[in-house]
Amino acid sequence: MRFNVIFKQKNPEFDKEYAKEYHFGKESENNLKDLWSKTYGLNNDVKEYSITENGEYNLKGTLTNGEIINELIPNMQILRCFDNEKNEVGNFAVSSNIIDKTHKAFNKKHNITRYYYYLKTDEQFIEVKNGVFVNITDIPEKLIKKTVPNNV
Repeated sequence: MRFNVIFKQKNPEFDKEYAKEYHFGKESENNLKDLWSKTYGLNNDVKEYSITENGEYNLKGTLTNGEIINELIPNMQILRCFDNEKNEVGNFAVSSNIIDKTHKAFNKKHNITRYYYYLKTDEQFIEVKNGVFVNITDIPEKLIKKTVPNNV
């Protein structure tokens, strides 16, 4: 099946009544439902997926200065997608405390699953890499020190 992971942050100022009265219940230019939305589509044939609650996400990568990082980030909901041979074809993670709600929708006709993450509007977070959203308070201090310039 195809698999999409969608991250959204709802607009707390969306006015349903205004939308109903003037735009047939739909959002409009000055009355948006979402502050932002980002979709990741997996082209591989996803056979199954698993969700780990309150897990540790291992953030690996290279900083712009060339330094290699390998840090564990706690309190994460981790979504892993696998193909027919049990190979991991997708890996997404979100700090548990920034998730407002999640929703899974399967369209049998088009053989696609959509997994939605609705993120809270009152929490600060960053996307540290594609599909990995971390609450500012969950970023390890050691990593913050590596990314903040000394003269700030």
